[in-house]
Amino acid sequence: MNNKNHMTRREWLAGVFAGAGLLASYGLLTAEGLLFLLPKATGTKTRKVFAGQISEFEMGVVRSVFDLQGNPILIRRTAAGFSAFSSTCPHLGCRVRWEEKNNRFLCPCH
Repeated sequence: MNNKNHMTRREWLAGVFAGAGLLASYGLLTAEGLLFLLPKATGTKTRKVFAGQISEFEMGVVRSVFDLQGNPILIRRTAAGFSAFSSTCPHLGCRVRWEEKNNRFLCPCH
């Protein structure tokens, strides 16, 4: 039976495997895209860490200290009080740094 519309078993299996591979790759791309777009952490974690005396912190200067687990924390004193952040981005784990000339924290992943 040599019909042009007839599909051989080999052609059918090739199509099935190609479709399965395409679905798997779309699934992986979707999962990676969601990991990139959605942050790892949900909510805000707070904890107390002794960073030094208040008088040791200059106004507007960012200082790096370490918590009890050895994780770096960035602390900045302003007229309104103190701001403290983990220097590891919760989104992708990149190292956050302070840009003094632009007066902002910068994550290279964003």
